[in-house]
Amino acid sequence: MENASKALIIAGAVLIAIILIGFGVKVLLTAKNSPEQVDQASQSLSTSMFNSQFESYFGTNVSAKQTRALISKIIVNNSQNSDHKIMVYFRDINNSEYAHNSSLTNLQNINNVLADNHLYNISISSSCSKFTGGYDNGYVACISIVEH
Repeated sequence: MENASKALIIAGAVLIAIILIGFGVKVLLTAKNSPEQVDQASQSLSTSMFNSQFESYFGTNVSAKQTRALISKIIVNNSQNSDHKIMVYFRDINNSEYAHNSSLTNLQNINNVLADNHLYNISISSSCSKFTGGYDNGYVACISIVEH
């Protein structure tokens, strides 16, 4: 009888050890995935913050003053951020078009032709062939400004 009770105690100890080892492995796997999840959340937040500074100008009746402020932000972004440059497609009221431009000179030229008494339609541009839907890996990459 003593051997049977010792065997049950040993079997119970082995079972508890197996459960503890399984729990430890689960905790390690969860801890391993956490940095990846933190990186993904951080990347998503970074993308949202970047986009919001430009998307806040999107609309159908945007004043010339607001449009100039957007172009100024794009100029600053393009001069400081080589990874996420933004191209601008501009069409004025006479249907004169400017190609998708990201250079400082071209953006300043667009800024100079904005008419103070006109309104502009600003949106993400899906016509930019380099970036699908106007975004590059989730970042705003191509903006359309149309005078109306």
